[in-house]
Amino acid sequence: MVHQHFKLVQNYTITENIILGLKKKDKLFGILPYVDLKKADQEIEALSKKYGLEVNPIDVIENTSVSTQQRVEILKMLYREAEILIFDEPTAVLTPQEIESLLTIIRNLRDDGKTIILITHKLEEIKKNCR
Repeated sequence: MVHQHFKLVQNYTITENIILGLKKKDKLFGILPYVDLKKADQEIEALSKKYGLEVNPIDVIENTSVSTQQRVEILKMLYREAEILIFDEPTAVLTPQEIESLLTIIRNLRDDGKTIILITHKLEEIKKNCR
């Protein structure tokens, strides 16, 4: 779920925010679990390009725009391979240009087979994205 008020750690990088709370997959010397940040950076960069979310994984959240932070929240769901994405008032804090960009991203996610639940008071946004 992408909440109206983002759940990001301001002094962490985009990658650190996305992988926060996930199980460590890699093992050092075959036994010690650790997080391979470089590998995660590459995976997140590829995922962001695939869905048109375009973020720089090493940017620190506090130095990014609101629209970038929203894209990070979306990437958190996609990185966890979510098939149902819930957006709570996603356009409340965006400029008109950012709204159009987000709606395009939502349509791309829908076209990729993701189920989208859009919570909004703006009927026009719903009409643009429903099939």
